[in-house]
Amino acid sequence: RSLLKWTGRSLLVLFALVFSWWSVYHVIASRRMSARLDGLRAAGFALELKALAPEMPPADQNAAGLYFAAFALAVEPSEDERRPVEKARDRGFASLPVGDKGLVRAWLDRNAESFGFAARARARTRCVFERDWSLGYSIPLPEIAKLRALGRGLALLAEARAEEGRFDQARDAIQSVFAISESLREDPLFICQLVRYAIARTAFRAVQASVRAEASETELRAWLAVLPPAGWLQGSLGKAMRAELAFGVELLPDRFDEVAFERLTSAGRIPLLSGPGLQMLVWRPMILSDGARWLELLQRYCDAADRPYLEVGPGLQTEVAALDSRNAFWNPVTAVTVIGPKNPVA
Repeated sequence: RSLLKWTGRSLLVLFALVFSWWSVYHVIASRRMSARLDGLRAAGFALELKALAPEMPPADQNAAGLYFAAFALAVEPSEDERRPVEKARDRGFASLPVGDKGLVRAWLDRNAESFGFAARARARTRCVFERDWSLGYSIPLPEIAKLRALGRGLALLAEARAEEGRFDQARDAIQSVFAISESLREDPLFICQLVRYAIARTAFRAVQASVRAEASETELRAWLAVLPPAGWLQGSLGKAMRAELAFGVELLPDRFDEVAFERLTSAGRIPLLSGPGLQMLVWRPMILSDGARWLELLQRYCDAADRPYLEVGPGLQTEVAALDSRNAFWNPVTAVTVIGPKNPVA
């Protein structure tokens, strides 16, 4: 009986010590998070994603409607055309045999009306796609894949017309691809900026494939005229990183939920100590403390986004590597958000 009493008292003391530690750690972590948020406000960062939403332009100035018309009129490749079109997208139109080129040209001709609306969209001064910014990470982006598909189709059109010697039409198609890339310029979402870069890369590849080695100086100048101006990407990455920071503020701490928990446990990066609900409660001080560290890192990314990589890149890489090596249980936020060699779940 005395042994049972001693054991009970010991467990009670242990519980009291653990609870006291948890309470103190929670207070410290909460203050750290509050200080970080105050610092972000003072530095002029938006703490809500909707604060970064671009203003909708008048309908007659917004190219979004014309792009939706282009999507609606787009024709998918037939069963016979699908493989040649995919090969042309991956390897270039010039790599196809004659028969496959004919199939791709037939598909391109059937999309002439869709491509026409993309060309008309270039005359609009702005492009902003309507979004419900209150949805946060759940914002639907139905136009992203369609914009990329439209750009890839027009790039193929440019390569086909260049091979036929119709270089004015090839350059016109490439201008439409660059315009599709620019349709995402005002969107602050990081994924939209990545898609913007990918579409622009498709346009540059089409230019490279379309310019003849024996082109005259006049022809080369005509090709140079379709390229975007210097500094056309300036400011885009910084804007996207500010949106990521606003996302982070919205997620922490209450919405850093069971999804992150499941990712870490399934990847074996933290032990499953109890049910998700209880473990998330135990985890809360770690989420607050590590979340403040993550927001600080995002702020530094924002500040560094549009500076030369050689100036800021090595230092940030070193810091990311250090975060990646930390224990995921004590650093749950960076464990699912910082990409590194030990972090396949970011």
